[in-house]
Amino acid sequence: MDGSYLALVSDQDLRTNVIVGRPEMGAPDFRNNVPGKPMTDQDVTDVVTWLAAQRHLINNFKLATELGAEVIKVKQSNIARGIMECAEKHNITTICIGKPHLTLYNVIVSTAVFNQLLQRLAASDIDVVILS
Repeated sequence: MDGSYLALVSDQDLRTNVIVGRPEMGAPDFRNNVPGKPMTDQDVTDVVTWLAAQRHLINNFKLATELGAEVIKVKQSNIARGIMECAEKHNITTICIGKPHLTLYNVIVSTAVFNQLLQRLAASDIDVVILS
């Protein structure tokens, strides 16, 4: 879904579009037109929640760019290594990390990644700012 569209619509509009579809835009009616089975109310809620999170992320990237930051997208299976390699490659001096919204499971899984990142950053001249 287009980021500029996400920025303009409310969660209720997203919900309506997921349920009813937008045939003029080539988006199907997900109540009845999904191969296998129609979407449940929970499926619709999950999709809308994900799209709203994408909207929030896009808005944050836009704000960061307006404030002079460069947003860099990196794909790496080892998150800490990917951040460090990117920081070293681009001579980055400050890394800003957003406040995570995690479940207990995600905290347990992410703690190791965060600790690994902090250990690598401690050995460098790169500052870390955690935004909340």
